[in-house]
Amino acid sequence: MNYRHRHRFQSTFVLILALLAASALAAEKPAWVADVVQPVVQDREFCPTPDRVHLTGLLGMRIARSEANRLLEVDEAELLAGFRHRPGRQAWIGEHVGKFLHAASLAWANTADPRLRAKIDRVAAALMECQEPDGYLGTYTKDTRFQLARNADWDVWVHKYDLIGLLTYYQVTGNQQALQASRRIGDLLCNTFGPGRKDILSAGTHMGMAATSVLEPMVLLYRCTGDGKYLDFAKYLTTAWEEPRGPHIISALTTIKEVNHTANGKAYEMLSNLVGLAELYRYSGDWKYLAPLLNAWDDITSRRLYLTGSASQGEHFHDDYDLPSASNNCETCVTVTWIQFNLQLLRLTGDAKYANELEKSCYNQLIAAQKPSGDDWCYFTNLEGLKAYRSDTNCCHSSGPRGMALIPTFAYTTDSDGVVIQFTESGTADLQLRDGKHVKLDQQTMFPSEGGIKLTVHTGESDPFSIKLRLPTWLPDSGAYQVDGQTAKPEISGGYAILSRQWKDGDALTLNWTIPFRAVPGTHTNAGKVAFQEGPLVLAADAGIDANVVRQQQKRAIASIAIPENEIQHPACEPEPMPDARRVWVGDRAYRIQAEDANSKPIAVHLVPFADAGADGSQYMVWLPIEVK
Repeated sequence: MNYRHRHRFQSTFVLILALLAASALAAEKPAWVADVVQPVVQDREFCPTPDRVHLTGLLGMRIARSEANRLLEVDEAELLAGFRHRPGRQAWIGEHVGKFLHAASLAWANTADPRLRAKIDRVAAALMECQEPDGYLGTYTKDTRFQLARNADWDVWVHKYDLIGLLTYYQVTGNQQALQASRRIGDLLCNTFGPGRKDILSAGTHMGMAATSVLEPMVLLYRCTGDGKYLDFAKYLTTAWEEPRGPHIISALTTIKEVNHTANGKAYEMLSNLVGLAELYRYSGDWKYLAPLLNAWDDITSRRLYLTGSASQGEHFHDDYDLPSASNNCETCVTVTWIQFNLQLLRLTGDAKYANELEKSCYNQLIAAQKPSGDDWCYFTNLEGLKAYRSDTNCCHSSGPRGMALIPTFAYTTDSDGVVIQFTESGTADLQLRDGKHVKLDQQTMFPSEGGIKLTVHTGESDPFSIKLRLPTWLPDSGAYQVDGQTAKPEISGGYAILSRQWKDGDALTLNWTIPFRAVPGTHTNAGKVAFQEGPLVLAADAGIDANVVRQQQKRAIASIAIPENEIQHPACEPEPMPDARRVWVGDRAYRIQAEDANSKPIAVHLVPFADAGADGSQYMVWLPIEVK
């Protein structure tokens, strides 16, 4: 493994980690309240709480900036204004406080920063002060509640995010008032909607999908309380789907199996419902809930997923393989909910293909939508054009930090055999195995800039268990493994390299491999174009580095690129230092490929990671209109 950048890499985070450690000394530790109800369907993969994992690589840097420059800076008064002075200025203004509490509670659990703890305490307390005696915690006046009135048609949706935020806050702090406030919301919903009461579809846009997406937190409320009426209400929501004017989520995805022909194809709301359906399957054990989940995932990944790991065009799922590069695509809310959906399926099945999608989304679309400074987010993040970072309060600006805060919960997981390393990201993890024993891991790597890892295992005694390392689909072979300098032969199974042995404290596992650089020929919408990837990173031409090349590409002036057809997976590429003005991570670098222009003259095409492209306001392109020879 090449560690030539290690000193610079480590020094980049020394100050950050020191500050976090100092903050933790003065802060309370997360409570992690135990669930009252155990699932009927047992997970195959178990996610650690975020206090157990600390990432220090590229993603770790972005997570830290999200907390420091977004979550700690959110205007509390703006989050609460719609509740304190009803009606709010926007129909769904109330969603933002719940999204904040969800992201900030997880982030505080990860860092123990006392400043963030004080903030979530203030925001949660202020929100609960706005709850009315009957449990109502929305932003509408009494005459417009729980209906489809003009500018007042997202009431249940707002209560969904109230529940998600308050229940997450309760889970990490043990605050009983938050649980009681959540119960009052749940009771109000149960008393308002259902058989013999108001139809839930009459209180939600997008064929009712906005309102019925309260499914997820209602199952979580059942998990926290053991009160069966919340589970019954969750089941009612799935029957409401199948009413004549409902979205028919189960029936359509069981028979037609196409998300663009389910309901009105609204991606964010549909994925939110599917995340809830996965929770309901886990706690009900009803097998009819599983097929729609798997069918939706198959349809999205095979026909509707962008190369960068997200979906949607104009907030909707569209026709098969209709994936234009610049058409208000990849809404950040969809990206985050797609991550949540894959996490649910990874937990339920243990299948590496879901972790592959998590890697693709996190290293590309998620951090591409985030401004490198961590404070602002794009609403849409096209694969071509300009990145429109926004600082206003909008759904995507509130969703993005949730995706960042979730990453520590799935970068490392555990299963019945031991620990599972899902992401090749530098960091540490303290994981509890199924037998109750703890294993600490220290993983050092320059990924995604360089291949190879050094993993040090810390265990209290000599213990037999497995270490599984996910084998990404972009990796041509499993690499060369050594344990304490001795060659080790892993078992390759189910998308993982598995090393089962009697691990001793201080054992060092090293893995050496080269990250491949490859060309991806375009099809359908992108026929006649080529994209490039290094490992999981999708690359883009960026006018901020080479304006002339981008202009020529837009005019289709580059006729060919010197890659023989039989070598398309391994094109010649020369890494170059990223210009200092563009560097956002110590491992950042640009790439140079030799091509020819329309006059057969040599020309160099410079590429940067899509996550960094356009960060300074420059134009960029992922799919390049060039021909592979």
